[in-house]
Amino acid sequence: MRTQRNSWALLIPAMIVLILIGVVIVKGLQSSTNMHATHGNRIKIVTSVNTYGEMAKVVVGNKGSVTSVLTKATIDPHDFEPTATTARLYQQADVIISNGGGYDAWSTKLAQANEQAKAINVGQLYACLLYTSDAADELDGV
Repeated sequence: MRTQRNSWALLIPAMIVLILIGVVIVKGLQSSTNMHATHGNRIKIVTSVNTYGEMAKVVVGNKGSVTSVLTKATIDPHDFEPTATTARLYQQADVIISNGGGYDAWSTKLAQANEQAKAINVGQLYACLLYTSDAADELDGV
């Protein structure tokens, strides 16, 4: 029983994060006044790592483009040094997805520099979900 509950505890937050990414992307598509993409209404998404890039591609489909900065698992996001090209990608993005939590601090900083972009920090989303889940568990015990 406990193992099954732990499985759900991991699966549910992952699904919620994916849904939240989808909501942000859809909102970005709907608010074309905030978009500064040069390809019509196609949304530009930049992700720090390929894992989030693959999820974003599934969500955005043919309505936008997704660029992942780190596409190889051999590159450590902790040690990555962004280039001017990386900074330009982040500045031109409509949606930026970073892991957060110190994993890709460079991505979080570049996302903060682009005030027009919708920034998604997965670590913060997950922390909120865990906090909410813990609160719900406490209520179950009441």
